[in-house]
Amino acid sequence: MNTLAIAIYQRPELVYLYLEQLLKEPKELENIRVHFFLDYCFNTDIYKVIHWFRKYHKHIKITTRTLEDKNKCPLPGFYNILDSYRIAAEESEEYILPAEEDMTPTQDYLRFNRICYEKFLSRYNKLFCVSHKRRPEIETSGDISQLIGDSQCCSPSCISVKVVKNYILPYLTDELYNNPVAFYNKHFNNIRIPYNEHIHGDGFTERCMLKHGLYALKPDQTRSMHVGVGGLHSGSNELIGSLEDKVKWYYDKISLGSEELRKYASSAKEDIVVCNLDNPSWNDLEIDFNRNKCKASSICYDLKNTFKREILCL
Repeated sequence: MNTLAIAIYQRPELVYLYLEQLLKEPKELENIRVHFFLDYCFNTDIYKVIHWFRKYHKHIKITTRTLEDKNKCPLPGFYNILDSYRIAAEESEEYILPAEEDMTPTQDYLRFNRICYEKFLSRYNKLFCVSHKRRPEIETSGDISQLIGDSQCCSPSCISVKVVKNYILPYLTDELYNNPVAFYNKHFNNIRIPYNEHIHGDGFTERCMLKHGLYALKPDQTRSMHVGVGGLHSGSNELIGSLEDKVKWYYDKISLGSEELRKYASSAKEDIVVCNLDNPSWNDLEIDFNRNKCKASSICYDLKNTFKREILCL
């Protein structure tokens, strides 16, 4: 069995949206352990969400972080997210699906990532992970069956246990957690990302990929949206009401599109991008090695397509 490891803090309404999407693929979900990682001072409404989810799925685990865990790192959520890789790698057979509460997957998310592992991640040693799509491209319609390789990586949506053990776990030390910026300056100082930028969890995993000369695969048609990236929707726009009220609020705003949802964000307004969550129709997946089939993958860091040469050993 493989693990979907979801880091949770203050957004139980978005966790509900996430899990509801997973339940739309019941046969795929049967083979997935959903492991909830509850950060210190989490919103206790998450217990209502987990209780509801247990009615439909039995393979559940919960890890609850303590104040001691929180104090291991000055960056919010950093320890909770990265330590979930360690725990998930110990309990998974083949791959891990890292997840965060403020991301929402499409209906085919589990099947998509499983096929990506079976066809690509398990086959090509130079692949680091399947990555979420860059937000500026999410609203663009892509080819549902195509993926593109690049030397840029948003947070992983699927990563093999082998890659986690080889390229992530060796760096998960007290030295990293105590001072991530100093750690980056010392251990990742010869890569594209400046040591004092992009310092959170997704920046750490991208650094691991770059240091070892690996690549990420990204879907041409997005399989997720970062709908909650705008912070807690705090201040005058803070969500109030019951868990059910908040879930309905998000469904209503998502249905109206990105511009409507951005009105209520407290930060990162332009990064909130809504996509179609319905079940995409596809029979197979393939990598667009020649970059002539993808329609919504214009942002690439690997401009010379060295990905093709290294993956195919040309």
